[in-house]
Amino acid sequence: MYKLKKNGEISLEVALIYDLLRFVNNKSYNVKKANEYNEKSISILRNLKNEEYTLADTLKSRAFSYLKERKKEEAKVLLEEVVSIYDRILPDNHYKIGNLNIALARLYYQLEDYEKSYECAKKAVKLLSLKYDRQSTDVATALMALGLANCKLGNFEEGINNLKETLKTRIEKFHDNDFAILDAYESLADGYIDAKDYKEAKKYLMIVKDELSKKVSVEDKWYKRIEEKLKCVNENLNK
Repeated sequence: MYKLKKNGEISLEVALIYDLLRFVNNKSYNVKKANEYNEKSISILRNLKNEEYTLADTLKSRAFSYLKERKKEEAKVLLEEVVSIYDRILPDNHYKIGNLNIALARLYYQLEDYEKSYECAKKAVKLLSLKYDRQSTDVATALMALGLANCKLGNFEEGINNLKETLKTRIEKFHDNDFAILDAYESLADGYIDAKDYKEAKKYLMIVKDELSKKVSVEDKWYKRIEEKLKCVNENLNK
């Protein structure tokens, strides 16, 4: 069993064992224990030289755990640190920086920092377009984040076009009943709500509601969210 290096420093192998234990506990839904091992791994990696890439991956795992716990500020701090590490160690325009910027764009959007959300999403689209085809699912996801941010910033025409492009790609790439397509429909509806085009918003929300009614319970969180949005849209249409 790995313990210590000869110079007395805790070894990389121990950090990796802790990370493996994090993974196993996550699979067993023992989130508290998984987070404990995650923190131990991070603590070791911060004190090891030339292990920034491993540290970045471990920090990402912790950040996504924070997101599941709805600890958005904590997640933001760690994801920003990962971006800083990637900028130092990865080649310029690396696709991993693009993927990470999607996560940050979504997080900034939830924190209502739409300018930063826009900046991250725009960077993600640029970097992922260098690696993948414009009609790839990765670029489509980045375009969704960009479209939502654009609409919040009042750039409605560009934002709606971004969201329509995402929907088109997902319809082409996924099966008709895929949840990813319903996600794209809902995002397009959100864009129309921001633009105060409630008629179009209702059309897309109804598509989502009808499809969800075939797949989930009316008590499902997503179904309830759609109903709330439809209620708001109908109220505005009846004014």
